[in-house]
Amino acid sequence: MFTVGQETRKRPAEERGGPHGDHGLLRRLFTTMCRIRAFEEEALALRTSGEIPGVIHPYIGHEAIATGMCSVLDDDDWVGSYYRSHGHAIAHGCAQDVMMAELFGKDTGCCRGKGGSMHLMDLGRRFLGGTSIVAAGIPHAAGAALAAQMEGRGVVLSFFGEGATGSGVFHETMNIASAQSLPVVFVCENNTYQDHTRTEQVAPSTDFERFGLGHLMESQTVDGNDVMAVRRAATEAVEHARSGDGPVFIQAMTYLTYYHSQLGTPPLEYRPADEVAHWAARDPILLARRELVAAGVPAAELDRVEDQAAQETAEAVEFARRSPEPDLQEATTDVYVD
Repeated sequence: MFTVGQETRKRPAEERGGPHGDHGLLRRLFTTMCRIRAFEEEALALRTSGEIPGVIHPYIGHEAIATGMCSVLDDDDWVGSYYRSHGHAIAHGCAQDVMMAELFGKDTGCCRGKGGSMHLMDLGRRFLGGTSIVAAGIPHAAGAALAAQMEGRGVVLSFFGEGATGSGVFHETMNIASAQSLPVVFVCENNTYQDHTRTEQVAPSTDFERFGLGHLMESQTVDGNDVMAVRRAATEAVEHARSGDGPVFIQAMTYLTYYHSQLGTPPLEYRPADEVAHWAARDPILLARRELVAAGVPAAELDRVEDQAAQETAEAVEFARRSPEPDLQEATTDVYVD
């Protein structure tokens, strides 16, 4: 399927690839997914209470995609995101305390309170950040991939929803990336809805892998709720891009547990009850937990993982609450990120 290039660098050997039965690896991925889930659930609660300003686009239900994809990256690699960015940031190693402070609009945030939920950025962690404009982060990721190509190091992951594929800049970027063999992996998180609209109502086909194939990229569709399946696809894709064989397109099929976004009062459920129930039974954390328990990992141990994730989020919230507000004189200045 993919031309395999040089082995992924700087990751411990036990974390590179491995069979589906590598439950030590699965436990680590489970831990990352729990950290994302805890952060997102608390962010939603704080948005509902009014303590966090602005809009929150929860990543709940998508955790396996960010976790599996980012788990194969090196220190030289970059991640580009969109407005649903918290999960990508955590999976790529961004600190929860400065992320939460950013959501609060505090001076200790990763963008000193000027980015908020939709515009998280941490260049120190090579996280290009999110953007509120649909598809706007895709060319940013390709630009980073061009820089990586020129420097001779690094691969870029570009995350976006399937709604972004209707944008002209998506196709322009795909064309350029393919023509110049850029080291970028395009990851389409297909959750079957574009805001409140079913994707088939606005697209002639809901199989977006065709766009990767149309731009002559290695392409595949993966179960976005199976974290090990995502990791296997990520391993092949990143090694392909790192070897100089050009970009890869991955369509990850998934579903949002809750809603597209929240501003104030949570919106009413607009999706069919049987559809929601079907996907709830395929929750990525639930699937990973079942596999770990079946392999002999005590449920109490996994409970402790979830409790620890909740504690980390609670500490991040307290850090944000204690942090100072930005100085009013800084309101019109640029954000400098080292």
